[in-house]
Amino acid sequence: MRKHLFAVYSLLFFIFLLGANGVMAQMLENKDLTFSDKVYRQDIKSLETSRLDWEMSYPIIKLNSDEKLKISFDVLSENLEDFNYTLIHCDMNWQPSDLLYSEYCSGFEDNTINDYWFSTNTFAQYIHYQVLIPNEDVTPLISGNYLFVVYERNTPERLILSKRIYIVDSKTEISANVKRSVVGNLQIAGQRVDFSVNKSDASIASENIQVTVFQNGRIDNSKNKLVPKFLSGDELIFQDELENVFEAGNEFRHLDMKSERFQAMGVERIYYEKPYYHFKLDSDFTRNGGKYQSKQDLNGNFLIKRENSDESYKDADYFYAHFSLNSPNELLGGDIFVVGAFSNWNLLAENKMFYNLESKNYDATLFLKQGYYNYAYVFRNKKSGALDFNFFEGSFSETENQYLIMVYDTNPLNNYQQLIGYKVFTNYQY
Repeated sequence: MRKHLFAVYSLLFFIFLLGANGVMAQMLENKDLTFSDKVYRQDIKSLETSRLDWEMSYPIIKLNSDEKLKISFDVLSENLEDFNYTLIHCDMNWQPSDLLYSEYCSGFEDNTINDYWFSTNTFAQYIHYQVLIPNEDVTPLISGNYLFVVYERNTPERLILSKRIYIVDSKTEISANVKRSVVGNLQIAGQRVDFSVNKSDASIASENIQVTVFQNGRIDNSKNKLVPKFLSGDELIFQDELENVFEAGNEFRHLDMKSERFQAMGVERIYYEKPYYHFKLDSDFTRNGGKYQSKQDLNGNFLIKRENSDESYKDADYFYAHFSLNSPNELLGGDIFVVGAFSNWNLLAENKMFYNLESKNYDATLFLKQGYYNYAYVFRNKKSGALDFNFFEGSFSETENQYLIMVYDTNPLNNYQQLIGYKVFTNYQY
C-alpha cells in the first residue's frame, strides 16, 4: 500500500513539474511577449510598480532585504478573473538569462494573484489586482533584471501585461552630479551626467563593469553599456562629453483630476455626460523656442489619488480627459502622441492625437483613473520612426530631471549578469 501511494505521489509530482516547466517554455516561445513594459489587453488600466513603502519610486528593491515591490493594475470589468504570474530573469539587454527558474527564484514559476478589490462608489466598474514581490510563493534568489509577466490562468499564451523590475545586490557606491553640456547646440539644451563607481568587492573586475543611465525612467533615450573612462584604484570614473549627455527637455505639463468638484489650473471645464465625467483641458501650445520657466513636477510620473480618500486604489473613478495641442497646420511628416509614465512611455493607438481642421488643434481623449498626471507631447517621424520629445516641448539645460544609474557586473565566467548598484538623483542645481 505504501509503495502504491508513493508511486501515485511521485507521478503527481512529476506531472506538476512538467506543467510548471511547460509554463516557462510556453512563455519564452510566445511571439507576442515583449521584454518591455506593455499592456496586452485594452481593458487593463493604471499599471503601477513601485516599492511598497514609496509609491513614487522606481521598481527596484535590494536582494535579501525587507523591501517589497508592489505591482498593481485595474481590469475594467465587474467580473472577477483568475490571473497567474511568473518572473523571467534577464541580462542587462533584456534577453532571457540561460538559467533554470529554480536558480533565480524560490517557489513555483506559476503563481496565482490572490489580492484584489472591487471598486466602490464609482461610475466605472473595475477590479484592482495587486502582487507583492517577494511573497510566500516567490522570492528572487539573485540580483538582476526581471520581467514580471501576468497571464490568464492556465493559459500562458494569453498575456495580460509585462513589467520590468530590478533586484539589486549592492556591491558598489555611486557618486554623481549633473553639469551643463559643453558640446555644440547642447550647451543650452543639454545635461552631462558625471559619476563614479566605487567597488566594495575586490573580485569584481573593472573591465566587467557596465552601466545604464535613465532620464525620468524613459527607455527611448537611455544610455546603455557605458564603460569607465578612467580608473583610480577601486574608483571607476565615467566622464564623457558625448556618451553621458542627455537633451534636458522641459518640465512636464500636468493634469489634476483628483476631484470632479474642483476645476484645477489647466482645466477648461468639467462636465458629466452619462455615464462618466469629462475633463476638457485648456489648449496647449508649443514651448519650443520660448523661454524656460521653472515649475515643480513629478518628472513624468503619475499618482493615483481621489480627493479625501485613503483607499484611492479602489475609490478613485475613471474619467475622460480631453487633450488638445494648438497647431496652425497639420504636420504631414509625423504623428503626435500624449505620453508619460502613465502610458509606460509607449506610443499607443489610444494616446495618438488627430488633427481637427476646424479648431486647428491636435486632439486626443484618454480614459484615466483619478489622480495627478505629468505628460508631454512627442513627435514621431513617419519615415524614420525617430522620436522628438523637444518638437513641442523645447529643451533647456536648466530643466530639473531625475536620473537613475544602474551598475552591472557582466563577467562572462558567471552564468548571469549581476545588478550590483544603483543611484537615483536629481539636478536641483549646477
